[in-house]
Amino acid sequence: MTATPYELPGDLPEHLPEDTRDELITVMDILLDSPLPIGIVWLYGSYARGDYIRKHNTDEKGITSVYASDIDLLVVLSVSQINHLERHAERLNKAFKKHRGLVSRIHALYVTCAKMNKALQSGKYFYYDVVTEGVKLYDTGEIEPVPYQEPSASEMQGESRFEFESIFERALGFQKGFEFYFLEQHYALAAFNLHQMAEHLLHTLIMVFSNYRHRSHDLDFLEKKAVSLYQPLFGVFPKKTESQRLSFNRLQEPYVDARYKDHFPIERYHLTEVAQSVARLQQIVFSA
Repeated sequence: MTATPYELPGDLPEHLPEDTRDELITVMDILLDSPLPIGIVWLYGSYARGDYIRKHNTDEKGITSVYASDIDLLVVLSVSQINHLERHAERLNKAFKKHRGLVSRIHALYVTCAKMNKALQSGKYFYYDVVTEGVKLYDTGEIEPVPYQEPSASEMQGESRFEFESIFERALGFQKGFEFYFLEQHYALAAFNLHQMAEHLLHTLIMVFSNYRHRSHDLDFLEKKAVSLYQPLFGVFPKKTESQRLSFNRLQEPYVDARYKDHFPIERYHLTEVAQSVARLQQIVFSA
């Protein structure tokens, strides 16, 4: 075991729930007990932002299941090169999966300090977002991230084009799924596919204008990010009236509830209404 038990930093965001804090302590103990020379560990994604999902569902038989957002970590090693990093990472990820105290799936990325700094210098926005918006869980003080450099217009265009085609193609696949299940009157599955269509369309737009794809399934968060980058998107999901807000919420919920609840209540007219908004979103993304 580690010589000194890990303690969470005192400046963690207040929105982190107690059970997630306990999980982070467990994860850090496993990481620091490994032979890897860990220099910095950042928490990023939904738990860092505060838009995570953590739901307990109890079925008719009294069996409780838990759905929790992934805990996303960037683990930076204090060396420029290391042998067998993939092997070490695989062992750590297996240890996370086997630990009974971890409800959330642990999604950890392991990089050397050289790779992180090269990515920052090359304009990889993911690393800039983690360094500036992430929550630092551990830091030996040995690593100093270099300043972020914006990529050139040609570099952004090349990467964005590839991502656009990939993500937009998946959006069209979910559209086919929605149409099939809607006609079959499987409205819960139709709702899930419609949610995924909307999510991928928003990811597409954000990728085009920022060259970055957020690890989020929260449509409200993604919509706000997309609107900040492309104003014509404003109002694509109207929320002025209670009915409009309810319809948008019915689009938000299926990512978890339509998959994990045996009886996900959603009516045909709700689907029809939000499908019109997603169709408008598709037109805007295609013409952007």
